[in-house]
Amino acid sequence: MDRRRPRVGLPRSRLPPADPLSGTVSVPHPHTLRRLLVQLDGDALDRAIGSFLTARAAPAGPGLRAIAVDGKALRGSRTHVTGHVTLLAAMDHTGHVLAQRQATDKSNEIPAFRPLLDSVDLTGTVITADALHTQHAHGTYLRERGAHYIAQVKANHPGLFDRVRRLPWRETGGSPVSKNTPRSVCGRCRAQDRIAGSAPSATAASHSVSCFVFERL
Repeated sequence: MDRRRPRVGLPRSRLPPADPLSGTVSVPHPHTLRRLLVQLDGDALDRAIGSFLTARAAPAGPGLRAIAVDGKALRGSRTHVTGHVTLLAAMDHTGHVLAQRQATDKSNEIPAFRPLLDSVDLTGTVITADALHTQHAHGTYLRERGAHYIAQVKANHPGLFDRVRRLPWRETGGSPVSKNTPRSVCGRCRAQDRIAGSAPSATAASHSVSCFVFERL
């Protein structure tokens, strides 16, 4: 086998011409690749790459498959006339990015949530996201797609936060659940998250089964 020619899965006629003496294929110049990429539809490219990675991902094991949804601002994308480029991505816990979309800004992640997951098979999955995505519409959408979810409830949802706070935490049939989990914070110090209590959540939010209180120690 000729190891000098890259195997990229393209027809031979679409490969760059090989050097007539060495048989090697020249790598395109970075400027050429940049001119190509800026002409592409970013969302279409993200969908294609996500489908490619999903098709080649290892089969899920027993139990629910965990998928995390999070948005990040791209370092170095801010200019003197534009803000950071924010990408919302869905990633499984093996490190595969299953889907990705560009959001207008950090506050615009909410409407990008559903289009992001439309192309992902959510059957038998559990979705996690930050408190920004604790939305009734998100919960309804995920249950319709056959997914479970873990929603964070913070003070940015005062009504829901108050209902959760008033749940019968002391009436759970025994002492509160307590489990200390060491974790690293900013790589410099150590902290612990403790599951301080659990309670049924029939009165807290639609589709929810139970609630847990996490305390940062």
